[in-house]
Formats: sequence, structure tokens, C-alpha cells
Amino acid sequence: MGLEDYILTSPRTNIISANKEGILSLFGYLSLYFISAQIGYFTLQSKTFSGWWKFVLRLILLVISLLGLRFLFQDVIKMQPSRRMVNIGYVLDTLIVNLVIIILCIVVDLFIPIENNQIVYAVSGKRNSQLLVFALANILTGLVNVSMKTLYASDLTSLSVLTLYMLIVTGFVYFIL
Repeated sequence: MGLEDYILTSPRTNIISANKEGILSLFGYLSLYFISAQIGYFTLQSKTFSGWWKFVLRLILLVISLLGLRFLFQDVIKMQPSRRMVNIGYVLDTLIVNLVIIILCIVVDLFIPIENNQIVYAVSGKRNSQLLVFALANILTGLVNVSMKTLYASDLTSLSVLTLYMLIVTGFVYFIL
């Protein structure tokens, strides 16, 4: 694979080669954006209760199809996902994870309806104060990076820190804003 070798091993001799990851990963990020925008378009269309269940089933079928493609690229063709290159494996992994999260959110929403649209208020509060939420998240990230060696943290410690981090940011959006 010529591009993979170029991205991973070629020297940085000019402005193009110095930014090779960013320039060549643009195609992967654009495909992620366009696919995600299309999924978002279908997700935001109004549906009946049974329509939502049909939509969830379609998303599950899409995830299964993407898992099949992922198996093909990763195990048959031996192309490992790479965030640095934003190759097809990375795009598939990202889509699969995000689709599973969307499916879970829809299913939870179908089983546990929220009164007075409290979640909508939290999301709109975040939307109206994005800079403040971004600043809080950056400060928390800095505190985590200063207070611990994240590369050497155990899985349990990492999960605990991430959970606390998300609770603080979400709580800030929900209760403060």
C-alpha cells in the first residue's frame, strides 16, 4: 500500500510531507462526516413509536453489515484500523461504536420516556454555552493529565476517571447551565 508507507515512514521534507497525516486523513474524516450527517438526518425525522422500532432494527442491520465489512478488512485483507491514517478500518470502527450508542439511546428512550423533555433542556443548555463547556472539559483534561500518568493507568482506573469526567461535564450542563 503506497499511501500507508508514505504516511508512516516517509521523511518530512516539505510542507506537504510535514502535514501528510492531516492531508491524507481528510478523505476518511470527510467520509465519516457525510455518513454521520446522513444517519443524523434519518434519526431526526419524526417517527411513530413503531416507526422508531423499525428504525432501530435497520440500524442493527447496518451495524451487522459494518461488522462484516470490518471483518473483511481487518482479518482477511489484514488492514488494521489507524486513527493516524483514518483508513477504512478506523471509519468502520468509529461508525460501529457510534451507531451502537445511538441504538442504545433510542432503546432507552423508548423504554423510559423522560417527562418534560429534561434531556432536551440539558442539550439546549450545552448548545447555548458551548465555549464554557469546552473550557471546563479542557481544564478537566489538563487536571487529569497533570495528576496521573494516563498511559500507565489500569482499565478500571481509566474507566473510573472517564466516568467521573463525563458526570462532571454533564452535571455542569444539566444543573448549572
